[in-house]
Parts: sequence; C-alpha cells; structure tokens
Amino acid sequence: MKRVFALILALCMTCALFACGKKQTEVAPGGDSSTVTPGATDPGSGPAENPGGSTGVPGGAGSTGNAGNGGNTTGSTGSGWAGTRVAVIYFSCTGNTRTAAERIRDMTGADLYELTPEQPYTSQDLSYNNDACRASQEQKDPAARPRIAGQPLDLSQYGTIYLGYPIWWGTAPRIINTFLDSYDLTGKTIRPFCTSGSSGIETSVADIRAAAPGVDVTAGLRIADPDGSDVKAWALG
Repeated sequence: MKRVFALILALCMTCALFACGKKQTEVAPGGDSSTVTPGATDPGSGPAENPGGSTGVPGGAGSTGNAGNGGNTTGSTGSGWAGTRVAVIYFSCTGNTRTAAERIRDMTGADLYELTPEQPYTSQDLSYNNDACRASQEQKDPAARPRIAGQPLDLSQYGTIYLGYPIWWGTAPRIINTFLDSYDLTGKTIRPFCTSGSSGIETSVADIRAAAPGVDVTAGLRIADPDGSDVKAWALG
C-alpha cells in the first residue's frame, strides 16, 4: 500500500514540474518574463500619428524654397492659404534693400528670400539718365515682367510677407509685378518696404494693391536707416 501511495505521489510531482516548465517557456521565450505583458501592443508597432509633418497644412510643413531662389512666370504657385509663418521677400540690385531686409528678418525671426532676376542687371541697365536703358524701358512698359531665377517658392505656410524693393522711376521695379503675378496670395498680408534716395513709397503701395486683389496690403515704410527706431516700430507694430 505504501508503495502504491509513493508511486502516485511521484507521478503527481513529475506532472507538476512539467507544467511549470512549459508555462515559463510560453511567457518569456529568451527574455525576462517581467517585461512581457500578454496581449499588449508592441511599442512602436502602431501607426505613426503624424508621418512627415503636421496634417491639414496645405503644401506641407516646410518650405521648398531657399534664400536666393524665387518664383517663376509659368503660372501661379501656392494655394493662397494664409499660414502662420512670416517671410521677408526682397529684390535688391545695389545691396541697400538687402541690408534692410536682413534687418527686418533679424527683428521678426522671419524666413528670408531674395528675388533674383534671371537676367542680372548691369550698371548700364540701371543708367537712370539714359531713357534707353533696360530699367527705364521696363518701367515704361506696364506689361514688362522680368523673369525670376530659381525654383518656385512654397508660400502656403506664410500668412504675412514683408515685401522689399528699391524705388525705380517712382514705383516698385517690374520684377515685383512678376512675383505678384506668379503666386496666389489671396488672404495673406503684404507689408511693403522700400529703399529710396528721395521718392516715397505711396505710389508703389497703390500699385501693389492694384496688382494683388484679395491681399491685405498695409501701409509701407521707406527705409533710410535700417538701424533706425522707426524700422523696429513698423516691423513689430
């Protein structure tokens, strides 16, 4: 009787040890069982929440343009959507407008883009005393649209654009009209600024408003001293 009881007890212990070993193997194969929760989702295996950037932002989250690149005249680029970022876009031949644009960039933290003409202007092109020079002929022709070099900009992310230029023959150079014609700026705000020896900015602002219907074109600023307090008050106002 004792032998039978001992045999039964030994058989029970063997079964218990086998079951225990099988359970450990299922719970944590090759690892620490405390780090595995059966039925839990593997971290990182689920869908990405925002792959590639913010959702609902026309044109994507980043700009496709770089400083020195401009739009082109092959058609409108951009959705006209008024984004939340700020850009300073300028045209400069002698460097005065560039200095003013960089100053505004530094004060506002805006992105900076230069409108570079596909055909650069020479000193002869800018001979203001020569009515036959290139700049004079362009300014006399309302339909003149000098081409802009580089790839088109993605302006969909920008809600406010500081637009800078020198004054040529009383108004903005025709390359500014090229820029305005090349992009859908509907719903955006343009803040014009200019550099000039004597002429004011009012005529150019009126011309920009006429060329850009649907755009909020604010009062502009003629900048004589890029480091002046009036520039800071206007740019941050």
